[in-house]
Amino acid sequence: MQRIAFGLVLLASAVRAQTPDTTALKQPMDPENPTAFIILHRSELKLADSQVTQLQNIGASLAMRMRSVKDSLDDLRSAAPPPRAPNSPGVPPVPMTPEQRDSLLATRRATARLLGEVHDAGRTAREQAVAVLNPDQQKKLQSLQDQLAFEARMSHRPLINERGGPPGTGSGAGTRPY
Repeated sequence: MQRIAFGLVLLASAVRAQTPDTTALKQPMDPENPTAFIILHRSELKLADSQVTQLQNIGASLAMRMRSVKDSLDDLRSAAPPPRAPNSPGVPPVPMTPEQRDSLLATRRATARLLGEVHDAGRTAREQAVAVLNPDQQKKLQSLQDQLAFEARMSHRPLINERGGPPGTGSGAGTRPY
């Protein structure tokens, strides 16, 4: 009996391993790592092995560049003072000293600069990755992104005949769709 149960568990795990996980295919392109999206959709884009290798190299260089930026962001987060507890009733709020305010502003400026570097690195990697693709693949990539964006918008919007809110509101069944 135990052998049969063990065999069924092995069979179920083997079937699960062979079933592809399609949830990753439905995710939009990550602006911080655009190469992963392109490589994930390599069969639809009909990428050659040399293109995949180039995209992997772009992704690896992006990851190395981002590691130091993310470490710097972590350092800023750990250096920041802990958030103040909400003021309880009857306790007057404590104003910030000029030194605390200057420190906060400097931390915000540094964070904005680092987030700008993250954005620029992701944009550069996307431009490099798209440059690897031929024009037909670039059009297919754009259509994949548009399709995923459309599906994401449609999944959050109620259909015309579905209830979109509580009774008495201007949405849902019985209201005009225009």
